[in-house]
Amino acid sequence: MNRRTLLQTLGATAAGTLVAGCAGSDGETTQNASSDAANESGTSTATPEATETATATPTQTVTTSTLREGTAEATDLYVIDAPKAGPTFFLVGGVHGDEVSGWKTATAATEWDIDAGTLVVLPKANIQGVENRSREYPEGTDLNRQFERGKPPKNELATAIWDAIVEHDPDVLVDLHSSKGFQADDTGYVGQNVFHSQQGTMGPDAEQATAFLNENYVPASRKPKYEFVTTTMSKNLAMIADKARADLEIPTAIFEVTEADLPEETRIEWTTAYTRWMLDHWGVRAMEGEQTAQSTSATNTTSTANATSATKTTETNS
Repeated sequence: MNRRTLLQTLGATAAGTLVAGCAGSDGETTQNASSDAANESGTSTATPEATETATATPTQTVTTSTLREGTAEATDLYVIDAPKAGPTFFLVGGVHGDEVSGWKTATAATEWDIDAGTLVVLPKANIQGVENRSREYPEGTDLNRQFERGKPPKNELATAIWDAIVEHDPDVLVDLHSSKGFQADDTGYVGQNVFHSQQGTMGPDAEQATAFLNENYVPASRKPKYEFVTTTMSKNLAMIADKARADLEIPTAIFEVTEADLPEETRIEWTTAYTRWMLDHWGVRAMEGEQTAQSTSATNTTSTANATSATKTTETNS
């Protein structure tokens, strides 16, 4: 649920409470009248014990639509609405079809339970790229270079994606990727990095998220090389997250896990951990026990690697 419908939802909830209260009063009056009639006729009637009325707990709803329906680019968009008001979180995967951890995590997220607000998921943005395990599809076309700031998207698929983002008016957008190398190596690859906009608290959020991952997921045997770092978005590379932060002025992030000597299941695990952390942090998904404690600890942890990389602007492989 986006911020524009919050007050409407709260108003509807209040009205529902009023109707329920009226129904309860009517029921009590009817029961008393029946009891009096039975006593007058001399018939002994057992007084029913008070019973607790079961109220159905509202559940989330999932709506699916298709972008570019009827074309080879047709891809599904999932909208998960919680019964409780909250922010709208837009999650993107599969912009580059060979970056498996991103679209597999986003696909799994379409079945997650949320606690508040709305989770919009585009798990396989470039469905043809995903099916062909290709970064660029059609060949020579990088979907994540079709979103130049201040201008219409460059092709029909990019236009459909952008229209969906604008329609759902998200409070935050996260795009999931992977890279063949490491941001810290300055080789043009950007793995183990969280790019972030400067809207809101996205800078500190990125540092907290990476500290959480480094403390709880990256084993000592892979440190410091595999420790996550953060980078502020700055260059205009016509990427989805960059256009969203510039044109819509919303907080955005690009998550990049490395593929270098890292099993697919580990890449998915780390990508999932980051995504869940962000949903928790934004109040869309309530934290659970141990993770709450871990996240609190991570909040108070300042990573030297994060501080060092905060001013980097290399964004050539996203």
